[in-house]
Parts: sequence; C-alpha cells; structure tokens
Amino acid sequence: MDVDNSAEDRRIAELTEYLRLLGLDTLAHEISEERFARRIYEAQQIQQKYDFQEHIEHQLQDTIEQRLIAMHGTLFDKSAAYNNIIISFGYAGFFAIWGFINDQLHPWDAALVAVLLGLSLILFVYWTLKISLHNAFSARLMGNALVGDYQTKEEKVEAILAAENRSIEKAIIIQGQWFPVFLVTVILGFGAGVLLLILVLFQVLNIEFSYHDFVFMTLADLIESRGNSL
Repeated sequence: MDVDNSAEDRRIAELTEYLRLLGLDTLAHEISEERFARRIYEAQQIQQKYDFQEHIEHQLQDTIEQRLIAMHGTLFDKSAAYNNIIISFGYAGFFAIWGFINDQLHPWDAALVAVLLGLSLILFVYWTLKISLHNAFSARLMGNALVGDYQTKEEKVEAILAAENRSIEKAIIIQGQWFPVFLVTVILGFGAGVLLLILVLFQVLNIEFSYHDFVFMTLADLIESRGNSL
C-alpha cells in the first residue's frame, strides 16, 4: 500500500507541476489539497480500525479472564463442599469413638485427643462461618447495586460490575487462605483420629498403654540420662 501511495504521490506531483506550468495554479492547489485530505482520511480509517481491533482484543481478554475466574470459583466451591461433607463425617466418627472409649482412657490421653479434635473443629467452624459471611457480603453488595438509584442504564451496569469485581477480589483472597486453613484443620483432626485409633487398638489387644506414661517416662529418662552425663 505504501508503494502504491508513493507512486500516486509522484503522479499527482507531476500533474500539479504541469498544471502550474500551464498557469492553472488554482486547480493544481485544489488537487494537492484533495490528495492531502484523502491521506488524512485514510490515516483516520487505519487508526479507527486499529482501535476497534484493540477494543475487541481487550473485550476477549476480559471475557476469558472472567470465564477462568468463574470456572475456578465453581471448582473451588464444589471441592470445598465435598471436603466439608467428608470432614463433618470424620468429626462425627472420631467424637463417637472418643465418647465410647473415653471412660477407659487415661484422663491425660482423653484430654489430649479432645484438645486436638476441638482445635480442628474450631478452625473448621471458623472457616465455614467466614465463607457464610463472604456469601452474605457478596449478596448484599449485589443487592445494593441492583436496587440503587441511577441516572442512566450505564451507571447501573457499572455499579453491578464494580460490585461483582469486588466480590471476586474477596473470593480470590479467601481461596488463597483456604489451603493453609484446610491443611492445619486436617493435620489436627487426622492426628487426633490416629492417636485415638491407636488407643482403641491397644484396648482391643488388651495391652496397657498410655500416651501420658509414654511421654512423661520418656522425658524422665532423657532428664536422667542428661543428669548422669553431667
């Protein structure tokens, strides 16, 4: 296209020069001005085409990002719901076993298992409440955006999108906090369950065993051996 324009410019320059030699300066000037105006129009068309393509690309990028965020949020919600069900059944089972064998355990052992299970349960309840508060907060934001007074339809759409983006930002923060909380919750609960099942196994095998005796006897032996070495 640049080659064609250069060739056309040369032809017009030759034509205007010829017209000036003939004394037709006005016509030569009009031809030059028309060519200049056409060049400006072509540049504007190219710029508009570029701006339109850039706008389409931005819209496509925003759409892809929104779809990825929505898909990630859906997967997170499904995974969290499934994990909540499994953890709830786990708590129910562990507390049932603990309640059944509690009277046969050393008080220190029973308290140890109860503390671990209790801490895990508190974290689980805390996280569940945090999710509920986030959902309520998001619903309130969206509700306020929908029922607000706006001068134009564009203002309403912008308010709804702003509320949605704010809710998504909060959801992303919560999703980032989910794994550490989940990991600590599972470690405490699973650890308490393993300790409890070991105690049950010793009870079934009719073997006397206590974490209290094991821990404090081990500590006493360590202190005694260290004292002897000194």
